[in-house]
Amino acid sequence: RDSDIRRIAVERIHDENVLEYVASNDSYRFARLEAVKRIKNEDILADLARNDSSEDVQKVAVQRVHDENVLIDIARNSSDEDVRWIAVEKIGGWDVFEDILGKDSSGDIDGKKYHHYDDGVLMDIIRNSHDYNVLKGAVRGISDKDVLADVAMGEFLFPASIEAIWGISDKDVLADIARNALDSDARGVAAEKIDDEDVMADILTNESTKSVRKTALEKISDADTLRMLILENFGYFPVGSYSRFKRNFDEMIYESLGVDVYNNVLDKLDESVLTDLIHEKLFGDFRVLIVRRLTSEDVLKNLALNDLDYRVRREAVKNPNLCDSKTFAEIVQSDYNDSVRLEALKQIDDEEILEAMINDLSPLIKLYAFERLKRNFDLNEKEIPFEDIDLSSVETIEDENVLYSIVKNAPSPSIRRYAFNKIKDESIS
Repeated sequence: RDSDIRRIAVERIHDENVLEYVASNDSYRFARLEAVKRIKNEDILADLARNDSSEDVQKVAVQRVHDENVLIDIARNSSDEDVRWIAVEKIGGWDVFEDILGKDSSGDIDGKKYHHYDDGVLMDIIRNSHDYNVLKGAVRGISDKDVLADVAMGEFLFPASIEAIWGISDKDVLADIARNALDSDARGVAAEKIDDEDVMADILTNESTKSVRKTALEKISDADTLRMLILENFGYFPVGSYSRFKRNFDEMIYESLGVDVYNNVLDKLDESVLTDLIHEKLFGDFRVLIVRRLTSEDVLKNLALNDLDYRVRREAVKNPNLCDSKTFAEIVQSDYNDSVRLEALKQIDDEEILEAMINDLSPLIKLYAFERLKRNFDLNEKEIPFEDIDLSSVETIEDENVLYSIVKNAPSPSIRRYAFNKIKDESIS
């Protein structure tokens, strides 16, 4: 063929000027391709790399260009993707390199452009780049799963470690990352990909970052495992100052993860496990959540009368499954905490008991008893020591008639204002 004859003829030419002419002007791309492989003129090579109609000629030309400024221009502006990447491969200096990579990887979903590099070069990119798209593209271009695991385990800039985890499916590797990766976000993402409850239990017990603990906790469903973890993670030592420290630490974790997380955990446990847990030394707020789920009136009665934590006693009284009026009466008359007594008093309709409470030493109890009775008795509000009612007492009051009495009679402006702001019923205020 004529094209083959012309290519063979070019192979036999040794005159640089003739080769330059052929490379720039011959109409046959195979002839130009053969010529461009042998010329050295940087200006002609640059022109061919930018403008030749054949992609093959452009790629060979850019491979032979040595001027970094020319390579940078080609990398930034060439219309051909492969030509740009050949130029990028020849460029040193991270500022330019990153600028070009960032531009070219913004739409690179699979990291295909980065397959131009071996994994060693990609790791170098990951260590040095500060560009989001560059990091993602470089990680997606890695083919060796062990290298991906190294990226996930290391302390690289976001999103390198996270991106690496999405490319890993080996459960043992993911478990290692979830336990030991330097970046807490990486540990959390790895945990999300694991279904092994033993691994989740280990993470919950040993992990220091709350968000990762939350992920692990939500993925455990086995009742025995949950019971063990609750006892290990939410108990406290009832000795000396360490008791206070441990309880405060656990309550901090409880508050930071949110009540919904613990509600979800407790929803997975049946009544027998909950009844067992309520008698363990767990911190108070967690036990309150357990009490709300109990249905046995005998268990609730025992808690309401005898538990050492007033929060647990109060929650037991509020539980609708406790309906024993004698228990309520005993609590009103004997419990040492007014908030517990108040909840019990709300359940009592016995006028004799209510009348007795009119003379109670607690202003809060006296006021509630008065409100319950004032429709049947001609009682004088002035007999109630409103001056003894404080903000903490008002915080516990939900009955708007009681709040209105405080608004009318409390001597403290701040107490009256606080009580007024709690009233929702416009007909009362």
